Amino acid sequence: DDTKPGDVEPSTDVTVYDDVLYFDDEETSVGRKLNLVLNLKNAEENVRAFQCDVCLPRGIEWEMTTDQYGNEVLKEPAFNTERTTLSYHNISCSKIDRRTYRIIVSANNKNSIHGLAGAILTLPLSVSDDMEGGDYNVFIKDVTITTIDVQQTVIPVVTSKISVADFNVGDVNKDRVVNVTDIVAIVSYMI
Repeated sequence: DDTKPGDVEPSTDVTVYDDVLYFDDEETSVGRKLNLVLNLKNAEENVRAFQCDVCLPRGIEWEMTTDQYGNEVLKEPAFNTERTTLSYHNISCSKIDRRTYRIIVSANNKNSIHGLAGAILTLPLSVSDDMEGGDYNVFIKDVTITTIDVQQTVIPVVTSKISVADFNVGDVNKDRVVNVTDIVAIVSYMI
């Protein structure tokens, strides 16, 4: 369901979980790109794979790119090089519906995801120019974390918040672009 600005649920307290995927609360503004960092907290260094569905609010979209055939496709999340790397881990990202995306990460062979806490992936997002400013929820649903010995942790939903400002800092003339014309406007104001 769509949420209105300010109509948000509290962010999930991730300290109550031994193993959990989560986003930190973020701040951005309209018309901007946003790199949303997906974190994993795990009790032991034995997580082999995870799957989750990321549900974005209307107005925040996944960045798109063009494949070798000229088709528009989802831009793949970037691995965090401290915990995950392209040589040891596989990633799959697909669109489930208009605002929900499924992410699957698995380790090659018997490798595990390195470390016990921190960033796993960076998700490339963009905020629409006409998005209303305010607080919005981002949900990670159907979280499944699997260990090397095939034990699973399942969490129905993890909630975080994105605060969207309806202005861009430095965009003095409000044309949605920060450039030299904003400097001219500031100098004119000061004179």
